[in-house]
Amino acid sequence: MLNTLLKQKTGISSLVKLGIKELEETMGLLKKLGIKFQVSINLGLVYKMQLHNGIIFQFIAYIKRRQRIVTEILAAGGRYDHLIPQFRGLQAVGLVPLAVGVSIAIDKISSAVLNMEESITVNSCELLVVSIGQMAKTRAINIVQKLWAAGIAAEIMYDWSQSQEELQEYCRCSGITYVALISDKEGSHVKVKSFEKERQTEKRILETDLVDHVAQKLRTKVCDERSNREISDLPVQNPKGSSSNISGM
Repeated sequence: MLNTLLKQKTGISSLVKLGIKELEETMGLLKKLGIKFQVSINLGLVYKMQLHNGIIFQFIAYIKRRQRIVTEILAAGGRYDHLIPQFRGLQAVGLVPLAVGVSIAIDKISSAVLNMEESITVNSCELLVVSIGQMAKTRAINIVQKLWAAGIAAEIMYDWSQSQEELQEYCRCSGITYVALISDKEGSHVKVKSFEKERQTEKRILETDLVDHVAQKLRTKVCDERSNREISDLPVQNPKGSSSNISGM
């Protein structure tokens, strides 16, 4: 069927070619990121077509329930770029951002985790890797793989085009302390930004030193947080010499 559509000299043929190209790029990125989960392409998948344009997706799990294996859809979503202009308003200026949304079935996931024989741990994002420029994307993917291998919870953001203030606000709202900026202009170096409390710092380091640098930062952060907790739990002397614990005041 695809071959028939591709041979046609119509607008449909162009759309089919674009769709195949996007699927190939997506599969290529999944391979580069080292994703081991099974990925299936379903050309017949239809999900809220009035909202999405481009790739749509579902996350499926096979769960044992009442002595049989059932299929559960744990999340679903897709690209919805064309909805952004509708909500920006006529006065909005600048580039229209790209957007991907996903609906997560929290109840299904919670139920599945509770029924698991082995417990799992989930890490929040400790470092955000931001690629700036087309050539930096491959470098950013390789860096994220190395961070994952070192046990560092990292996320990746492609082609960041907003201001530094907006990046800082995004990190603040997401609880992210460290950011690695991967730019075509920096060559073999990486800029590491730190948003700790109200203080912001920036350091330029070699890409090969990034994993060790971040690991040391995280170890120091954990030690500082432990020290602060221990100090807060120390008893406080009152004027008469007797002590009372802070937590009991």
